Amino acid sequence: MRPFVHNSGTLAAESAGEVWLMAFLGDRMKRSSHPLLRKTWWLPQTLNFSAKISGGIYNSVLLAR
Repeated sequence: MRPFVHNSGTLAAESAGEVWLMAFLGDRMKRSSHPLLRKTWWLPQTLNFSAKISGGIYNSVLLAR
């Protein structure tokens, strides 16, 4: 996302908003009346975290070349 955002404050706000959104979604899933959603409330945060880590690894491998 860094190439598209030229202001570091905007980048921080976008990242914080994304983390807040995933936490909100997980909390809503945890309190859901649907049993499958209650069992998988941790999935949005985990997918977001793993995407950030894999993107960082990919970018660091590209920079190492």
